[in-house]
Amino acid sequence: MGSILPPVMGSILPPVMGSILPPVMGSILPPVMGSILPHEMVSTLSCDGIHPVPVMGSILTPVMGSILPPVMGSVQLLVSNQDVDNYKQIKADLDQLRLTVEKSELWVEKSSSYENGELGEGQAKGGEETNEESNLLSPVQDGTKTPQIDSNKGNNYRIVKEILIRLSKLCVQNKKCRNQHQRLLKNMGAHSVVLDLLQIPYEKVCPFTIFLLQIPMRRFAPSFPAFLLQIPYEKNDEKMNEVMDLAHTFLQNFCRGNPQNQVLLHKHLNLFLTPGLLEAETMRHIFMNNYHLCNEISERVVQHFVHCIETQGRHVEYLRFLQTIVKADGKYVKKCQDMVMTELINGGEDVLIFYNDRASFPILLNMMCSERARGDESGPLAYHITLVELLAACTEGKNVYTEIKCNSLLPLDDIVRVVTHDDCIPEVKIAYVNFVNHCYVDTEVEMKEIYTSNHIWKLLENFLVDMARVCNTTTDRKHADTFLERCVTESVMNIVSGFFNSPFSDNSTSLQTHQPVFIQLLQSAFRIYNCTWPNPSQKASVESCIRALAEVAKNRGIAIPVDLEGQVNTLFMKNHSSTVQRAAMGWRLSARSGPRFKEALGGPAWDYRNIIEKLQDVVASLEQQFSPMMQAEFSVLVDVLYSPELLFPEGSDARIR
Repeated sequence: MGSILPPVMGSILPPVMGSILPPVMGSILPPVMGSILPHEMVSTLSCDGIHPVPVMGSILTPVMGSILPPVMGSVQLLVSNQDVDNYKQIKADLDQLRLTVEKSELWVEKSSSYENGELGEGQAKGGEETNEESNLLSPVQDGTKTPQIDSNKGNNYRIVKEILIRLSKLCVQNKKCRNQHQRLLKNMGAHSVVLDLLQIPYEKVCPFTIFLLQIPMRRFAPSFPAFLLQIPYEKNDEKMNEVMDLAHTFLQNFCRGNPQNQVLLHKHLNLFLTPGLLEAETMRHIFMNNYHLCNEISERVVQHFVHCIETQGRHVEYLRFLQTIVKADGKYVKKCQDMVMTELINGGEDVLIFYNDRASFPILLNMMCSERARGDESGPLAYHITLVELLAACTEGKNVYTEIKCNSLLPLDDIVRVVTHDDCIPEVKIAYVNFVNHCYVDTEVEMKEIYTSNHIWKLLENFLVDMARVCNTTTDRKHADTFLERCVTESVMNIVSGFFNSPFSDNSTSLQTHQPVFIQLLQSAFRIYNCTWPNPSQKASVESCIRALAEVAKNRGIAIPVDLEGQVNTLFMKNHSSTVQRAAMGWRLSARSGPRFKEALGGPAWDYRNIIEKLQDVVASLEQQFSPMMQAEFSVLVDVLYSPELLFPEGSDARIR
């Protein structure tokens, strides 16, 4: 205290002690110490001066470092007339939506007394009173237009749906995230209003009642107790279901590809931990490609979704959420892999269904032969495929715990029986082949069964048939089996490369007895590489497989045909020269292309969109630089509050007083 305060406070505080310190302590410290800024402090900055920022005068204070980052993080730049129009439209929509949510009891259906969207006489009077009250309860007056509740309840449903559709379109356009508008909606609190909308009570049909209503009552009535057939139920509010669907769609688009917005919705996680497919899809978007959130997920969340499968039925949406949390940003979340695997096993047969016994295997074959079953994205076949994909994702990244568990759930015998069957479809084959790759081949510990038995060679022989099939159907692209092509160029190539590159395969003697299959694999891979239909990523996968097979043949002394060896060597030389040429061309282009101003082309001189996106990076950098200053500032201010007499020299009258 004695060594820090005199030089610091001696030059800064004494001149302004009498005029600045009291107002600073009284007006700035409370919001700073409480980490709370008034809503009015967050404003919108426009280049044309339409929306000035009222915080600039209060930022330039002695505690600038503690106020600037949070305030600037919430400032939105509006650089065009379109941005200003969007801001005005969002403001008007949120005012209307906020009022409509607050007065939901006046328009949400509660009984069957509503007919054709009209209110009764007494209710109409109440509606008139509501219109009078709405002028008082309106949160914001936007010029000449004031949000109001319509006396016709059907119109309120329509208004809410139109607002939600407009807000959703702002977040995503042509499947591309619009971060500028997502940030604007966040700063204006759109998500808070929609979260309040989700909590409006409305009439829903009990799931068990839906089950009873969907079966032919007259046929099965004798098998049901009489009291079940007499259960009263209310009419389901279908229009409110549509509103809730659009609300979840907005939240999904609001946080898609936006980690900051994902964190905002993550704070309201309990709101989505209710049984429902919409809630599951929204939860999936909250955690999608966010490694930090996935790594902090609690066991309660995983248990909830597994329990939903047990009680609400085998729905693909629940499994897709579990798929999302086990891998994020290309990294494997081992903690989530272990939790998901444990809960799936605890769920038992209600969750895990593989059709691998004698009675259920024909059911799987019938589903693979049925066009209706293959086209049903929420059916039992889709659930089975997604389940196998989830197990493969749980073992991806060499997780010995999940690998051992999956070996007991889906043995190699059952896998070979499904994959090599004539009725096996490419979708199922992709899931099973990826499972074998991650659970038996690319593993942390050696799975001796895959290297000592003939299972892998049976699979490779079956792959040869598929590879020949995709090579022979390249002339008619309109009727090409894209799923089979994807299976061959991605899944098959990955498992072939992984198996022969595995360090555990070096000690295997099965390769010597299956040299003809090995040579046919190399020939088929080379044929696929010379086809015209593979895209660049598929060609890269096939080329990687060819390299792996050629390297194994060289190291293990396997004789391959002379013409095939020459073709492979030519391929490698050609690819090497083309890589060098592309690198040289890229260097020349980068050297020639200097900075160009758009005035020469008649365009604007500045890329305002780039400025907008870089603003948040600047704010983050400022926050990082100001953080140690803020800590030092708070430390000094706290010391001043505890011992203000130390600000003055020893023995002075001011210190004595």
